[in-house]
Amino acid sequence: MDTAQAAELLGTNARQLRVFLRSAHSTFVPVGSGARYDFTDREIPTLKKRFEAWQKAGKPRPTASNAKADPKPSRKSLKLSTREIRDRKVWEEEGLVVLPDIRDPRVRARALADARAAEDRLELRLMAVGLHVSQLGDKR
Repeated sequence: MDTAQAAELLGTNARQLRVFLRSAHSTFVPVGSGARYDFTDREIPTLKKRFEAWQKAGKPRPTASNAKADPKPSRKSLKLSTREIRDRKVWEEEGLVVLPDIRDPRVRARALADARAAEDRLELRLMAVGLHVSQLGDKR
């Protein structure tokens, strides 16, 4: 039987039953696409018992897994950990960080030149301590 028929046996409407079926109180799994439910006569007593318990519990609060994103955070969610507070202080010290647009050919050329210079400095430092990495020069 479908949701409408089961709701009629439970003395409720199909919409309210579907709300219950999507809640954490329900262990019934939808079948097929579109989250359709199919019940047998043997499942009705269990369904009725859990549905009544759900109604007595009142409107259930959303759990973390099915809660929607809150567009405006509450005061409790604004509590910051010590790590976050430390991070914010560092960000405030640094000031506004502006990254240039890498799609600009001048910015791209400058970034490549900086990377080559850093690569050359690294190769010189490695050679100074007796190490040689010949593959670095092969990229050009």
